[in-house]
Amino acid sequence: MNSSSSSFYVLTICWNEEFFLPYFLRHYAFATKIVIFDNMSSDNSVAIMKQYPNVEICPYHTNAQIRDDIYLEIKNHAWKQFAHLCDWVIVVDIDELIYHPLGIPAFVQTLAPHVAVVKCAGYEMFSPDLSLNVGALPTNGYPAVKLDKQALFNTKLVKEMNYLTGCHEAFPRMTSRLGTTYTHSDFKMLHYKFIHPLPKMIQRYKLMAQRLSPQNRQNGWGFHYNNMQSLILKYNMLQKCHQNIILL
Repeated sequence: MNSSSSSFYVLTICWNEEFFLPYFLRHYAFATKIVIFDNMSSDNSVAIMKQYPNVEICPYHTNAQIRDDIYLEIKNHAWKQFAHLCDWVIVVDIDELIYHPLGIPAFVQTLAPHVAVVKCAGYEMFSPDLSLNVGALPTNGYPAVKLDKQALFNTKLVKEMNYLTGCHEAFPRMTSRLGTTYTHSDFKMLHYKFIHPLPKMIQRYKLMAQRLSPQNRQNGWGFHYNNMQSLILKYNMLQKCHQNIILL
């Protein structure tokens, strides 16, 4: 068993996330510190961050472009700066909420001492318009294996996470050969991207496509922002097939 006083740091990247950011910050309120690498947001994101005493803001520039190579560098290495200050690190995007019925702090107390990394099962959550029900997160979604993520890891047992681009694949290097990766069916990655009316999502995708950097275009990173047909098909599928995933 782990100590009952386990501490958590959350690491994420932000660009103009004023709508969902309050949900994110409330969800991870149990964390000792939420470290947000802000990519020069031009909306109210930074003002919202400053309302939370456990948030540390780290500004950085990408010349107003999406740079997945820089994002990957941050997610693979920035946590090492504060590894000595916490027991567990959570690496997620703003629209990703990890969930367990016990709550994350209570859940980690159930883990064996050799568990270094916990992999969560991915779900694409859905709401036709979350703005009509502010304050209440949708509990419906659909399983999405591609969203599985090794998002929670023990700083004493992990040397490197070795995330690949997008961070849904990783090849952790442990401090000991006894360290293990653990998958728990009740430990979920809830992805809250499909929470707006379809026209608003199309508008956001077009904006993101315009921000793709030459590095992204050359490597095919973020190409989904140019695929409106895939977005529409997925939206319609979720609208028809979503089911209750969690009990909040």
